Amino acid sequence: MLPTPQLELWSSYAELDQNGLQDEALETLRAFLDSLGTLGEEAQDAWALRHAEAIVDGGVAAPVRVPLFLEVVFPALVRGVTRDAPGCARWTAGLLHVVREREERLQLPEGARTEIQLLRKALILDPSDGASRTHLVEELSSAMEYATHEAPSMMLWDQGPVTTQQQCDELLAELAELEHHMKIADITEVRDGKLADLAEFCRFHLTAYRAFLGTRQEKESYLDFLERTDCDFSDGETG
Repeated sequence: MLPTPQLELWSSYAELDQNGLQDEALETLRAFLDSLGTLGEEAQDAWALRHAEAIVDGGVAAPVRVPLFLEVVFPALVRGVTRDAPGCARWTAGLLHVVREREERLQLPEGARTEIQLLRKALILDPSDGASRTHLVEELSSAMEYATHEAPSMMLWDQGPVTTQQQCDELLAELAELEHHMKIADITEVRDGKLADLAEFCRFHLTAYRAFLGTRQEKESYLDFLERTDCDFSDGETG
């Protein structure tokens, strides 16, 4: 629980924000942040982590204001992730969109700077964390959809086309990871689509594209390769 001065400022800010009085709300938020800064780091972190938990786990529909997040919530999450504090990796994954395109994201430990990495970490720390597993299925399925959504023109890696067989292997490993968590969580659909259909589609094209990169003829496109070979790559074998 916050001390009375900070609690009163937070309550005033929340009421102003809810009523759409943005200028007054932001002014009060600034006063709250300055007042919160007079407390020790432990007290700040305790409040910040409860706030993150309420949004991610509790579904509290509170707007995540950038000053609040960057000055108080995110630093507390970074410290929590660094020391493997329960829940912090999951909460950070749920709020990472706020800093996805900002340099502050690099404050997180290496290997815990994306939603997928954070959710993997959460499950290593607590294999029974069903919320993190469900979120990981959603993130991995999104990654698979992105990688294959240009098929049969090309496969995608990060912001460009897949160019190596190693990249195909890494995507196939993520597909296997997705299927592993689908089975444990008994999840069959995401975003109104059947995950089994997505997995089959991705396995075919990632395996076929891997073969294409290794055997393509001069100036041959992936679509030309599929038409030329007329192969079934669904089990990883050419036929």
